[in-house]
Amino acid sequence: MELINESDLPAKFEVVPQSKESKILAVYTTDRERGTIEKNSTLKLNVTLETFKLGEINLPFAIQVVGNNNLPHIVSIVANSRGPIVEVSEKELDFGNVEVLKDWTRTIRVANKSLIKADFNIFTKNKQSIFRPLQKHGILEPNSTMEIQVVCTPDDNVKFADILHFVIKEGFDIDVPLRAKGIGPTVFCKEDLRVVSFGLQYTFKYDHREIFIENKGRRPQKLVWQFKKKPEPKKNAKIEDKGGKDGQNTEEEKINTFTIVPENVTLPPKTGLMFQFRSYSTKKGKISEEFELVATAGNDRKSNALYFTVLEGEFLEPNLLFSEKQLYFKYSWEKNVPFMPIVKNLEITCSSQLPTNFQIKVPSPFSVGSETFSLLPGRSTNVKVAFDPGLKLDRVSGQTHNKLQIIHIDHPHREYVNLIGEVCFPNLKLETGNINFGSIMYETTKKMSMVMQNVSEMPLNYEWHFMDEEMMRERPTSSQEAQHQIIGKDGNTIAINEIFDILPLNGCLAPGETEKVEFVFNALLSQKIRVSYLNKINC
Repeated sequence: MELINESDLPAKFEVVPQSKESKILAVYTTDRERGTIEKNSTLKLNVTLETFKLGEINLPFAIQVVGNNNLPHIVSIVANSRGPIVEVSEKELDFGNVEVLKDWTRTIRVANKSLIKADFNIFTKNKQSIFRPLQKHGILEPNSTMEIQVVCTPDDNVKFADILHFVIKEGFDIDVPLRAKGIGPTVFCKEDLRVVSFGLQYTFKYDHREIFIENKGRRPQKLVWQFKKKPEPKKNAKIEDKGGKDGQNTEEEKINTFTIVPENVTLPPKTGLMFQFRSYSTKKGKISEEFELVATAGNDRKSNALYFTVLEGEFLEPNLLFSEKQLYFKYSWEKNVPFMPIVKNLEITCSSQLPTNFQIKVPSPFSVGSETFSLLPGRSTNVKVAFDPGLKLDRVSGQTHNKLQIIHIDHPHREYVNLIGEVCFPNLKLETGNINFGSIMYETTKKMSMVMQNVSEMPLNYEWHFMDEEMMRERPTSSQEAQHQIIGKDGNTIAINEIFDILPLNGCLAPGETEKVEFVFNALLSQKIRVSYLNKINC
């Protein structure tokens, strides 16, 4: 601003202070607040303006000449106040067809075309939007540029539209339309569903795997697991007709080894469910089955195949190896030696590829020290198997055949080890247990014989003893009994050894030796007589 003094005298001036009310719009300053203008000369006054509001600015600027009572000189300061000038490189951001549930990124370049800093914020119109700027606030230096990345994550296979707002402080806002179309399913599983392996499993055992599947879309999804049957070779129709009555096939329906629970379900938007993949097989070997997951979105009529899943596993029976397939126990009797159990060790090894738990059951007179066992693959344990000969109460030599039974816990498979227990007592084998003399004449004698054999492994001494007697008269009459005696008709008593006699009465037999025994009956009484003799054996 030029101040001109056209008089012949020097002139002093002062800049009138700005009112407080006008400082809200803008503030002006000068390089000098007062001064003197020489006569007939000009003075330059520099005025600086700083605005605080956008738009048209009009402020009065007053200069008072000292000594002049007239009103001050008024100059209008006129200005157009504006903010930073920001421009974007894209008028519209179209992502096109993009796969759902994945991040797709595009870049917008923002430029500050002004000489002042540009402070801006970025956000989308929709609060719940598939679009999001990675940088939501920025400051651009004068005449500088910045790249803003915008990420699109579609969550449904439909068209999406939104607006990206650039709000520039003290500047003009900018809107950039956003568009995208999602393609593909919105059902998501973090784990690989191509193969679900159960590894090694025992038959007749239930097992399961749990896998979480989510619906990340905006519409409900009806999920159905379908079993994919393998094509079977064609059979002769005549053979099939013979298979059942009235042409019906009597072959039992095949039971799947693997199942998925739940088999079908509707997942609401933004929810997930834990599916159980179950296995159970009664057959050994490697088994695999295919399943297909089919989804129907919302009210759509068409369903889409999402996953083809193979469920597989190798099934086996628990198996054990035994150090002996048969345990043989032998006891030989000895005089004045008490009965003691005979104990043998049986080594059992787990030959399965999986740990096994089993129980051992044995019948009497056998027993085991422990009944429950757990073995890891390749590990062994020793089982003490005992045989108690004292339980052979009849003291008759012979063999007891039984089985040691292996019961696998939670599995029907059984394994066996043969058990043989032999006891040897001093025993005689009699050719017969009954000597019947029949009817003979009174006061006559009849002899009968039999053969007895020492069937034991040790020599023995034997001796015959009278046990009891019973007298039965031919005619009904009262009977009397006396120890080792029989009362005759004349009232005289007759010793039993006068009626019956055994030759030899005692003796010694070597193992396997036989001897002929003679029984003599003297008919001294006219009556029927029955007596019993005991062969007592000593060693």
